[in-house]
Amino acid sequence: MNRTIRTLVGLAASAAMALSVVALAPSSASAATSPKGPYTVLESPGLTVHAGPGSATAALKTVSKGLTVSVDCWVIGWTTVNGDAVWGHVASGTGYGWVADYWLDLQGRTLQQTTLPQCTIKGSYYPGGYFDELSAKGTGSSRSLTVKGWAADYDTLNTSVHVVAYIFRGSTFVKTSEGIASGSRPDVHKAYPYCSNNTGFSYSISLPNAAATYTVKMYAMDTGSGLLYPLLDSPKTITVK
Repeated sequence: MNRTIRTLVGLAASAAMALSVVALAPSSASAATSPKGPYTVLESPGLTVHAGPGSATAALKTVSKGLTVSVDCWVIGWTTVNGDAVWGHVASGTGYGWVADYWLDLQGRTLQQTTLPQCTIKGSYYPGGYFDELSAKGTGSSRSLTVKGWAADYDTLNTSVHVVAYIFRGSTFVKTSEGIASGSRPDVHKAYPYCSNNTGFSYSISLPNAAATYTVKMYAMDTGSGLLYPLLDSPKTITVK
């Protein structure tokens, strides 16, 4: 891979953004059969998945070098990596979050030069809510966690938002799990009248066959942009026997 080309492409992308220049024409060449990927991770020992398109945002998990991620859109990020300003939004099949495309095997190109759409950053308010409860049940291969709470996006108060759980066993990432905050929560509406009655979430997450202490980090997903914002009283930790 020619990193000089990647750097020049990234600098050109930043300049284009500053001058409000329309995106580059799509390229037919790609490091994957689909513009969504999967793309191989080049960073050693692994690529950090962030809550937003910038290295200063919260680190969600790490994808080891040699593994792959798929992406569903790109954006000019808040920070650059070796001159490359393009960040990709990780597709739901491989979790959620944002990655610097400098560390993806794109054969000298950026995600901006594929046929992927540009991510839509919507609204001036961010989602919020509360991680109320974490519980566990079952034994052996039937172990599971249940997460409960509420979430709302203040730009789209009449639309149910997605919530995403990141599960860790000790410091090791285990999996992600997604739910929708659409359950009845009249208590939330009473406390915050601008929120609808249907902002609650409660769902179960299957666990590996291993007794351990698990930590769950809960996030609300911003409608439109896909940015993840931590819920209040997150993370929570529980020991599963």
